[in-house]
Amino acid sequence: MEITQTTLSKIKRLEKFIAHQDKEDQVIDITINKILHREINKLQDQIAGFDHLLAHFNEKYDLDSKTFEQQFDSGELGDEIDFIEWSSTIEMKRKTEEYILNLQGK
Repeated sequence: MEITQTTLSKIKRLEKFIAHQDKEDQVIDITINKILHREINKLQDQIAGFDHLLAHFNEKYDLDSKTFEQQFDSGELGDEIDFIEWSSTIEMKRKTEEYILNLQGK
């Protein structure tokens, strides 16, 4: 938590600095774009891991994740640990995709 607060503090100071500039600083712009690109790539790697795990469940239970989710949410399936993990993986993938969209400014 300490590092995050320090990072956020630095970003806020940088935001104030940029807001008072007459023109765009290319170095800052390039640096921020690189940071965003790096974070998006890390999140895309996480999604690839989620996809791998979801493919495992799809194959193991011969069921696609959308159908699984509908059946699991409606209570048609039990509360096996695999089903809880499958459901959690779907949710983590969704949240990670949202993070990517936020970083992309969408």
